[in-house]
Amino acid sequence: MRITEVSLRNIKSYQDFTIRFPQGTIAISGPNGAGKSTILEAIGFALFDFLPYRNQREFMRHNALEADVRVTFLSRLDECPYQAVRTLKRASGSAETVTSTYYVYSLDTNRRVAQQKQDVQDFLRSHVGLDDYADLARVFDNVIGVPQGRLTADFLLTPAQRKGTFDPLLRVDAYRRVYEKLRDVLDALQGNVSEQERRVSALEPEA
Repeated sequence: MRITEVSLRNIKSYQDFTIRFPQGTIAISGPNGAGKSTILEAIGFALFDFLPYRNQREFMRHNALEADVRVTFLSRLDECPYQAVRTLKRASGSAETVTSTYYVYSLDTNRRVAQQKQDVQDFLRSHVGLDDYADLARVFDNVIGVPQGRLTADFLLTPAQRKGTFDPLLRVDAYRRVYEKLRDVLDALQGNVSEQERRVSALEPEA
């Protein structure tokens, strides 16, 4: 998957902003507070359902009633262009409550191809190139959008804590289940071999 464009409307310091990404390695630079992290957060929010805030309203521009994030990308699955869209809207009469919509739009067919959170996440997993049961938010938080200060933090945890972080990412449980099943098969085969060897020995003439 390749991200080609990110558009923000009333997101944190951005009132109406679009950034396009040409093919190749890209560096986003600027002084502290310029909004670099917001762009990465927007990608995490739209594609991975990850937002490092307690409430979505904290991601909205101050006093804005509506906001949206649009991330355009080329699918790894079919190489077609899509747009992941998340809209935010303050509930009428409440500054605290925010309602949200989430969908994926095909730029080739001009229609929505996935709506509702679960359908959108299933669509994104397949088009991003992740396993069917991958935790999108966890993948982004621990692998893709790791802040500089946390880049090596997980590697410095205790073995038990590292296990809790990396086992789900590497799907260790799935490999463990496969190993257990194969071990049962191997035990059965070894038992069969032992039985055949016993029978052969019984048929051999005594010296």
